[in-house]
Amino acid sequence: MSTNPDDLGTDPDLGVDPDADAAAASLEVELGALAMGAELPRLRQARARVLRANVASDKAVLASSDAALTVEDRAGALEVARVRLAECEGDEGSTDVQRAAAREAVDKARRASERAEARAEHAARTADRAHQLVLEADRVLAEELAAADAALHQAQPDTVQAADPEPLFETLPQFVEQIVAVVYAADFSVGAPRRWCAQWWRHPSVVFRLEGLWRAFEHLRLDATTGMSVFLRDHADPHMAVITSADGPLARCKPEQHQEPFDELGLVPPEAGLYTPENA
Repeated sequence: MSTNPDDLGTDPDLGVDPDADAAAASLEVELGALAMGAELPRLRQARARVLRANVASDKAVLASSDAALTVEDRAGALEVARVRLAECEGDEGSTDVQRAAAREAVDKARRASERAEARAEHAARTADRAHQLVLEADRVLAEELAAADAALHQAQPDTVQAADPEPLFETLPQFVEQIVAVVYAADFSVGAPRRWCAQWWRHPSVVFRLEGLWRAFEHLRLDATTGMSVFLRDHADPHMAVITSADGPLARCKPEQHQEPFDELGLVPPEAGLYTPENA
């Protein structure tokens, strides 16, 4: 005997929540209206639909779980009815009425088992559809959040510009020429224990430090009060002291005479297994 799950009624004894399918269908319609641009408080409604979608999904999952348990119960009852029928037919003392009753019990248990299986399949489909609606509600909410964020930025262009300003210098050489070379100008010919190289860009360690100075400058220049003082005290002066020191990365150079820097510090690889992701 086959049963069409789309034609099922509501049987409380089978553990199927009659509201789960209706809630999922209603939510699906409302999401469609939102996607078509209904004039509503969109963000607030999208958030509410996410909550409702999760509630509907939880109910559908619970109903599906209950339906699956009912299938097991009906299958057990059918097996018991079959055993009793076999015992009845094997008992010579059983009457025709008893045998007929046992066969009817098996048929009744089989029909109940088939209905339970059909309802379980229907509940599983409902749970799957409710889960898809949760995903759809999450997607709509994400879109509404993005739209609200874009609208906020569009309504406050000054704030956006202040939060993400254009750099004052487009390249590192511009920063070195217009800031470093001016602020730290000095006569290196008078024997001061400092070093500089006009070809600073050929020294990787110097480039690394100057790149850091450039980024610090671009950030701190936005502070109109103590920004430049902090830049000089905490960044520029310490780094430039290292760069121009007599034993620093430019020690072999003169302002107009470049000497190739050492490639790197001498290194000997550590023993195998001494440093691993587990004991690093």
